Amino acid sequence: MNKNVKIGAFAGLVIVLVVVIITLLPKGKNAQKAESGQETSLTEDKVEGRVQPRLALGLDVNWDTEELLSGFPMVFSITLRNLSVEQASRVKHLIDFYSLKASPEEKEMAADSIKRWKEELKGIPSSPLGLRHKEKTVSDWISFEIWEDGQFNPLQWPVKPAVPAEVKELELGKDRIYLEYFIPADKTRDIRPSDYKIRARLSSGLSDSWRDEIVSQEVVFRLIPAEGTSEIILMQNHYVAGYFYLNLPDYTAAEEHAREILLRDSENVKALTLLGRAIEGQGNQEEAQKIYSTALDIFIGRNPGEPPPAFLIKKSSQFLEEKMKKLESR
Repeated sequence: MNKNVKIGAFAGLVIVLVVVIITLLPKGKNAQKAESGQETSLTEDKVEGRVQPRLALGLDVNWDTEELLSGFPMVFSITLRNLSVEQASRVKHLIDFYSLKASPEEKEMAADSIKRWKEELKGIPSSPLGLRHKEKTVSDWISFEIWEDGQFNPLQWPVKPAVPAEVKELELGKDRIYLEYFIPADKTRDIRPSDYKIRARLSSGLSDSWRDEIVSQEVVFRLIPAEGTSEIILMQNHYVAGYFYLNLPDYTAAEEHAREILLRDSENVKALTLLGRAIEGQGNQEEAQKIYSTALDIFIGRNPGEPPPAFLIKKSSQFLEEKMKKLESR
């Protein structure tokens, strides 16, 4: 979520924006699978005598909120990884450490392992994979499918990129690519409340050395009416919607969702942090600082001895420094 493509430097300004967004999003179970390589992946194979890299495609829906509400945005988060380059990077790190930084005793003990790692490295496609399409931009490489009538069919819901990518090529190295798609809040009202299972698919033919399609793991969720739902589910959906709008960015909408949570739990630290960021995004620094301070005080009061969230510490220090500079300049 701003968030929607993170990649190597040549991919352009749109991609640079995404790096900031993604680091701010909560990570659900499927996102954690994407971090650990547990999502569906393509096994290594040979194309024209060359070993293909292993790729992995991860999918989250509303950050793994299992019960989604009609009238709230539905967010599809995609993670694309080059598992081979990540593996090569880890093996290189081990070789470098035990060859250059380890103690003499450690080097001696690891001698056989270093030889084995070097041999392993020879068989791993360690170069970044260039993906490109003559006509489609990056956002259009991903399609979604829904399980119905005993099979997966193309998803007909009005899914669109949160921030459409401007580029038609990417370089997939050790950095993950993050893309985000969504269905607007007013459109989710038109979807029948039910249990659903969906998956994502990456187009084929995006590289001469990698020609197959790749499919994500299946994600199951339930869409229910907002009316009459529990406070916990309602707050979860407000939180997801608030961060989605924050990263879009639509700071006014993000503020509205944060305040809806605080109406139900006035000392919710996460909601206060979300509200502070939404207010800060609208340019009201002083009000945002008051909100951050309140959130920090509540956290410390509830969790004596535990380190406060790094974000709140950073913001408190940042505003304090700015205040001191103003005083010194008088």
